[in-house]
Amino acid sequence: MPILRRTGPAAAAVAALMVPTALSGTAAASDAPVASRPQAGEKLQSTVGALGECTWVFCGTVGNHSAANADLRITNNWPPGSGSTAYVKPGQSSRQYFKDTDGFLIPSGCTGVRAWAPDYPGGYWYKITDIYNDTVRLVC
Repeated sequence: MPILRRTGPAAAAVAALMVPTALSGTAAASDAPVASRPQAGEKLQSTVGALGECTWVFCGTVGNHSAANADLRITNNWPPGSGSTAYVKPGQSSRQYFKDTDGFLIPSGCTGVRAWAPDYPGGYWYKITDIYNDTVRLVC
């Protein structure tokens, strides 16, 4: 079976999402966290993605499920502390605060529950890609 390859700007944008970054330490484009540099006593987690800006029309978005029992802290730049942060209330989306969200914090003692994938353990910042659009239920 022949291998099909895309060329042009679309292929370059997709390839950019799969290139290792200094923070990710991996070339796999997945939701699997990879440890990065701690900041302010919290461990950082990372997935591959463009930093600080949207890719074409794709912008990172995370919602805090309406059944969450705490606010979800988000950042509009990576690493955390290099941009602005906001707190997404249960039932809200990060789009109400930022056009592009680059990460979110699951505090220690909490869990980020997802319907379709393994839960996010607490005590970590998670880097999200520009194609990430999901809802997390923060349980503390």
